[in-house]
Amino acid sequence: MRSFVSIFLCFLFLTLNSFALEKKQEKDSIQYYTKQVESWLKKTNRVHRKEIEGKNDSLKLYIAQTIKYLGKIPSNDSLALIVYDDLAWLHKHDDSKLSRSYSDSLEQIAKRTNDDYYLIGAYLYKAQFNSRKGNYNASIKYYKKVLELAKPRKGEMASLNLAGYYYNISGLYKKIEKDSMSKRMAEIAFKTFDTTTAVSYTHLRAHETRHD
Repeated sequence: MRSFVSIFLCFLFLTLNSFALEKKQEKDSIQYYTKQVESWLKKTNRVHRKEIEGKNDSLKLYIAQTIKYLGKIPSNDSLALIVYDDLAWLHKHDDSKLSRSYSDSLEQIAKRTNDDYYLIGAYLYKAQFNSRKGNYNASIKYYKKVLELAKPRKGEMASLNLAGYYYNISGLYKKIEKDSMSKRMAEIAFKTFDTTTAVSYTHLRAHETRHD
């Protein structure tokens, strides 16, 4: 009987030890992959900023590596939000399907995690994309989604961005010849600016934000 108990305890010890080792290896792997994602994302941003020769090829490689290692992490929504937000921002002037996939992924994760900050970003990218494609009604729709999320945000910078969104909507209404709506949105934009700080017409025209 003692022999059986000893064997059983030995087996239990080895099983638990093996399980603990597997968990440690898994944790170490996640930490490794996380560091790889962060490293490749930094390289991606650095190459984009420097405008070096061969920029496009380098960007494709760095982005591929970033996505590759992100896919090896079981679940890390906070890191995924950062990655897809950065990639969507880097490709905000790119009209490819790949560019749209970044903002789609950002929107899905932001909705799942109830993260309004990144959801604003996803809607902004989509509004800008549709505006460039001439889909002005769709662009207005996304800007209105941005407004819904942005209105409760406090602070001077938030108000500044809010005014910019209204002004962008004003310009879109102008393009589809809805002059009364365009004028109304422009009035709201300038009124919002007046409540925070004195900003010139030139500043309004130049307004472009990532998200507050």
